[in-house]
Amino acid sequence: MDECRNLKDPERILSCSKMSEGARHFLHSLIADWGIIADLGYCDLQLAVKDGEGGFICAAQVRPATAPSCFPEDVVGQKFPPSLSPFLSQALGSKCPLCPVNPQFKTLSAVSANWEGEAAGVVLQRSYPAPHTGRYEQMGINAAWKLFSMIPFGQFPYKVPVNTQRHNAHVPDGF
Repeated sequence: MDECRNLKDPERILSCSKMSEGARHFLHSLIADWGIIADLGYCDLQLAVKDGEGGFICAAQVRPATAPSCFPEDVVGQKFPPSLSPFLSQALGSKCPLCPVNPQFKTLSAVSANWEGEAAGVVLQRSYPAPHTGRYEQMGINAAWKLFSMIPFGQFPYKVPVNTQRHNAHVPDGF
């Protein structure tokens, strides 16, 4: 399995993970559509998948176009800290968004990404530690949280495209 070490390409990382083809396809759909959550929620998103060694690896990430990123560096292919593994394992088996108790990770939430009962990965939502207090910002954060909370139930991304002109609208254009 040496060909699965030190990968930076999400496609190859997902190919090396032990999941069904359907789960892999679902994660590709999620990655294609999750930018709306990052932009509305002023947050970074990362996809964690099991690395086969008891830990988790970052298979994909997206930065918000509407706020500073928590991760100026690309973290795809990097292992998550071992201290985060219990939290990620708990999130992998949960249907509810989880927030860690550890203050080191205070701006972190996680949900499982499930495909037909298979826990394929964990989506982490990390917010830049800055207040978003305006009405417009709060509306966006609330909408992003609703979409984020739909992931473990297979309700996001939508199975059928709702817009034939995908990726043309941008969050900064307004509601």
